[in-house]
Amino acid sequence: MRWHFICFPMDIFDNSHSSSFLVKKLNKQLDKLQLQLAESRSLSRDLKVQLTEACDYKIIIKSSNN
Repeated sequence: MRWHFICFPMDIFDNSHSSSFLVKKLNKQLDKLQLQLAESRSLSRDLKVQLTEACDYKIIIKSSNN
C-alpha cells in the first residue's frame, strides 16, 4: 500500500474551524476513492473470470476441431 502525503500551507491550520473543515473534506474524498477502488477491484475480478471462461471455451473448441 502506498501512502500519499498532501502538503498544505500552515495558515490553513490557523483555526480549528478551517482544520475541521479540511478534515471533513479529506474524509469525504477518501470515502469516494475507497469506493472507486472497491469498484475497480470488483471489475478486475469480473474480467479475470471472463478471461478464464474465454480461454476454457477456446481450449474446448480447439480440442473438438482436432
